[in-house]
Amino acid sequence: MKTILLVLFCMTDFAAGAFSAEPIEVTSEITGVTVFLRGAQVTRHARVSVQKGSTTLTFRDLPVNLDPQSIQAKGEGNFIILSLLHQVNYLAGQRRTAQVAMLQDSLKWYDNKLAWVKSMQLVLQREEEMLNANRAIGSAEKGVVLSELKLAVDYYRARLTEIKKEELKLANENSILSEKAENIRKQLQSVTSDLKRPTSEVQVNVSCNEAVTGNLVLTYTVYEAGWTPAYDVRAVNVQSPVELFYNARVYQGTGEDWKKVSVRLSTANPQQQGVKPELQPWFIDFEQLVGMGREYNAARPNVL
Repeated sequence: MKTILLVLFCMTDFAAGAFSAEPIEVTSEITGVTVFLRGAQVTRHARVSVQKGSTTLTFRDLPVNLDPQSIQAKGEGNFIILSLLHQVNYLAGQRRTAQVAMLQDSLKWYDNKLAWVKSMQLVLQREEEMLNANRAIGSAEKGVVLSELKLAVDYYRARLTEIKKEELKLANENSILSEKAENIRKQLQSVTSDLKRPTSEVQVNVSCNEAVTGNLVLTYTVYEAGWTPAYDVRAVNVQSPVELFYNARVYQGTGEDWKKVSVRLSTANPQQQGVKPELQPWFIDFEQLVGMGREYNAARPNVL
């Protein structure tokens, strides 16, 4: 097993030649978060399969406001990380996710079903109008035959009864389908509203001499997160000692899901530079006392 770490600051004007191949999107998950008083460092792991030669792997749907200067990549496998490239994707909303595709297909099915129900309702309505328009029985010369009248009334009653039953059934089905379609439409609107936001992408260019499988670890810092201390004071009664519990209130608005993620708290400042400070020397000297009286100078009588 060979592990090689190469960290480069991400620059948008990086030479395009290093990324000539079509990028391959990788599936990653957040495995750990270190939350500072202001900001947090996120760690993502991705299982990757790299072909022989140069390959560009892309981490997509990252927070748009992550710090590009904080991005680091580490490879766990027999491949070399050549470079990193960070960019903002303003067209991410045009890509259909699996959830969006499923919701769109479901909505289309319900819309088609509703269209069929409305068509059947129209057919029954036209049939009822036709029956009502042909209620006249007999003629002026012949009159009304009782047997024909009875048959016509029985048919008219039976058919109208069936029509009304079908109309009630279709009205109930229309109500159920409309409610389900509206719920899917609201869910789809909620999901697609998040997809319209721009996201960050990190392209990692790797190279290897043979096809290998390994892990790719990506870390970056976001500032829409942090934590504040919180204290609980507890006592059983007025005679018992007071216990002080130190807690933390963690918040984050990065747009990422930290569900079931290992979270660590830190009081460090990620914005503080790691450059050694330039110390200014202090020079120590003795204070020269100035005499209060006049002294006579033998060599220079006129000089005090």
